[in-house]
Amino acid sequence: MGSRGLGSHVAGPVVRTTATAATATRTPTAPSTTTAMRTATPTRTRATGATPAVRPARPAAVPPSVLELLRRSDEELVAAQLAQDAHDRFRHGHLAALRAAAAVLPAAPARRRSRPRPVWEQLADVAPELAPWAALFADGAALRAAVEAGRTDVVTAERAERTLAAAEDFQDLVRERWGLPLTLVGVARAG
Repeated sequence: MGSRGLGSHVAGPVVRTTATAATATRTPTAPSTTTAMRTATPTRTRATGATPAVRPARPAAVPPSVLELLRRSDEELVAAQLAQDAHDRFRHGHLAALRAAAAVLPAAPARRRSRPRPVWEQLADVAPELAPWAALFADGAALRAAVEAGRTDVVTAERAERTLAAAEDFQDLVRERWGLPLTLVGVARAG
C-alpha cells in the first residue's frame, strides 16, 4: 500500500503500510503539520528539564489484554487494507480503531459507573489528549452500525480511506503510549 494523506481531519505521521505473507510493517513517512490531535509525548521541558507525567509503559509492563487488543486491531487493519469494498474497508478500519482505543483503558484507574459507556467516551475521560481522536471515531460509530445492518451504500471510498488512515495513525499513538514498536508481527495476508 502507498502512503495515505489524512487531510485536515487527523494529525500525526502519515504511515506507509505493507502486508507480506508473514508480517505487516508500518513505518512513519512524513510528519503532518497539523498538531491539533497530537498526543503529549514524553519529552523533557526546556524550562524545568522535568519529564511530563504521561510516559509510555515499558513493553514488559504491558498487560496481556492490551497486547491481545492490539493484535486484534492489527488483524482489522490488514482486513481493511485488503478489503475490495469501501464499506468493508470502513468497517474494518473503524473496528481497528475501536480495539486500539480499548487498549488504552487498562492503564486508567478503575471507576465505578452506573451505566455502560461507549469506549470513545471512556477514552476521552481517561486520556484527554486523545479526545479529538475519540470524537473522530465516535462520529463514525453510527455509520459503522448502518454498514453492519446492511446499508453498504452509506460509505464512500474516500471516507473509507480516511478512516483506515486515521485508524493506522491512532493505533501508532496507542502503541507509542505503551512503549511498543510500530511493527506488526504475525498477521498473515489473506488470500
